[in-house]
Amino acid sequence: MLRSIPKGPQSGDGDLTPEQVANDALKGIEQETFVILPHPQVLGYMRKKAENYDRWISGMAKIQAKMREDFGK
Repeated sequence: MLRSIPKGPQSGDGDLTPEQVANDALKGIEQETFVILPHPQVLGYMRKKAENYDRWISGMAKIQAKMREDFGK
């Protein structure tokens, strides 16, 4: 899945193997976790998004514009 997309800000937290995702998902299911996150820092991203949604939308628009500029899409 990752081979078809260019490296960019979305890969800043590190790529996960299918095995890592499966193990984390199983662990979350066993612990009856409501939200299973790919990286621990994603919880911080979610909190920042909820605290200031307008700022988050603006940041996402900037990332999208940069990717379009860099990769022509």
